[in-house]
Amino acid sequence: MELFSYGGATGARGYSLDRQNTVSWVGIAPTTAVAITVIWYVPDTDGDGLDEIVEFDVILNALLKWGIDPDGEGPVTIKAYDIRNVATHEAGHVVGLADLYDAAYRELTMYGYTSKGETKKISLETGDIAGAQYLYGAPT
Repeated sequence: MELFSYGGATGARGYSLDRQNTVSWVGIAPTTAVAITVIWYVPDTDGDGLDEIVEFDVILNALLKWGIDPDGEGPVTIKAYDIRNVATHEAGHVVGLADLYDAAYRELTMYGYTSKGETKKISLETGDIAGAQYLYGAPT
């Protein structure tokens, strides 16, 4: 089973509890917000301490300049926000990871700040993987 898969186009934009997980481009003011992820939960009812995610929507700020770095995580940069960089970070929220703001974590995907041309969040780092394994367990 795929955690993330393309389910086709939708007319849904922004965020609303509409039974559709969406990724959309919408203007977000102020433009200091590069992207946001909204998650709806059903509170734990069976006593296992786990809430159930029922829907998520990711909104990328359409008021900003976006692109794809031509060489991945190499030395060439773009003068725009890298879609892979930001989308990977937002996907971390979907699986339950929170933003990290301490400067000690600035190399991790879940570090809560980004800049134009940044590509280091395209792949997960050890700390990001440890966070997901804490939530879901290590692969067997």
